[in-house]
Amino acid sequence: MSSSSVIGTDVPFGLLQAIAGMPDEELRQHLVQLQSAEFLYETNLFPELEHTFKHALTHEVAYGTLLGDRRRILHARIVEAIERLFAGRLTEQVEQLAHHAVRGEVWDRAVTYLHEAGAKAFRRSTYPEAIAYLTQGLELAGRLPPGRDQRRQELRMLLALGPALQMARGFGAAEVERTYARARELSAELGEPIELFQALWGLWLHTASRGRYDRARPFAEELLAVAQRLGDRALLLEAHHAMSPSTLWSGDPEATRRHGEKGMALYDQEADGSLAFLYGGHDPGVCCRMHSGMALWFLGYPKSALERSRSGLALARDLSHLGSIVNALPFAILVHQLRGDGAVAREFTESIITISAERGFPQWLLFGKVFDAWFQVEQRGGEAAIAQLRGAIAEYRATGNELYVPGFFSLLATALLKRGAADEGLGVVADAQAMVEATGMQLWDSEYHRLKGELLLARDPAAGQDAEIEFRQAIEIARGQSTKSWELRAAVSLGRLWQRQGKRQEAARLLAEVHGWFTEGFDTVDLMEAKSLLDRLSAASA
Repeated sequence: MSSSSVIGTDVPFGLLQAIAGMPDEELRQHLVQLQSAEFLYETNLFPELEHTFKHALTHEVAYGTLLGDRRRILHARIVEAIERLFAGRLTEQVEQLAHHAVRGEVWDRAVTYLHEAGAKAFRRSTYPEAIAYLTQGLELAGRLPPGRDQRRQELRMLLALGPALQMARGFGAAEVERTYARARELSAELGEPIELFQALWGLWLHTASRGRYDRARPFAEELLAVAQRLGDRALLLEAHHAMSPSTLWSGDPEATRRHGEKGMALYDQEADGSLAFLYGGHDPGVCCRMHSGMALWFLGYPKSALERSRSGLALARDLSHLGSIVNALPFAILVHQLRGDGAVAREFTESIITISAERGFPQWLLFGKVFDAWFQVEQRGGEAAIAQLRGAIAEYRATGNELYVPGFFSLLATALLKRGAADEGLGVVADAQAMVEATGMQLWDSEYHRLKGELLLARDPAAGQDAEIEFRQAIEIARGQSTKSWELRAAVSLGRLWQRQGKRQEAARLLAEVHGWFTEGFDTVDLMEAKSLLDRLSAASA
């Protein structure tokens, strides 16, 4: 019974044969005796005979009677037996192989099977389990004989652990940076260019998620240069994947559109299905679509933005990859919110909250909570709802993630403007502009100036001159960034101010020029609002 306890609570006859060291007939008689004593009972007859310990305590006691060396030898024999009995389908047994290799102190096989078990758990999107296997494997890699092979095993484990940590702890988590920093050191030392690229990419994503686009964009440019030098298609795809957010959040959506579309052109759904397990836990084809979709809204193509966003989310769902789905949903929420499609944005928010809570995606759960709080503000307003929104933003930032915070500040400032809390709103805008200055996240810069102008007027209707300066600055920044959607909003704000000041013709000319540029999206809130104001200005000037 002691030998069988090493296998586990469930004891396949084939494995017991391999380690028992006795003739089959004697082994069968021994099992019959154990069944008669009610220590074991048969649980399977097909495809092979299997017994199970009747009580967990019985198993523990039996296992405890074995001396340490005997246990270790038996565990090592079980590894060999599983490899022999299940040759050709070891993936089904990899967790058992890892367990017994660790207990048998077969360190080289333990590291190999822990890596495979971690990768298997990652593919199932069970990230805490993947982290547990890979962390143990990383620790045991240190027990291998020193040398190049040992360092390669450590590097292999680190590069598998990084994406699991990104998904379970968030892109900006401190342990993500430590993991990829060590991987970068090892890959440079070993002269492994592909692994060095993976480590650099992990550090890029960490830097980007912390909101440091002043550093993230040069990182992404380095990745692109490395990929071009190596001439590797998959690396080029991942480099364009990195360049897409780096250019978007730093205020260059035209470059984002180009990089996103280059990534889409390079992407092969069948060939690139494994890249999500190496880079950020999400699919590059999905991410290139979502980033370029957001870029299209800023560039002034609301309908195209919606179509691109839908195609990215459809691809994520077609892949049936949970990490890619949950990574795509924030973009879908933002595109619909920016278009003024609040009801659809809310549906997606409910989805991201449900998935993240059930499957353990903390950064996306907190993202969903911010938008849920914003919907509460939109529905009922009031000081309590504003406080909920502030709290949700603070909770998101407490994890170290700054990605999306520029948009959150815009939501909060807009909510305070609607409530008439101009001084609070100006404080939020000041914080947002300080973030722009510190981090290089310039995409919302035009909108901050516009909101500042509106808040100045809300505080003091006679502050027209100061507000006009802000509106003009918003238009200038938008034109420099080619963000036509921001330019339209700023032109509407300035047009309203001029309308109140009796400058109707100037307002009509300004608005007609900007509105006339657009070729699509006329059913969106911003364009309908601009058209309504333009009609009123034109009627008054007639």
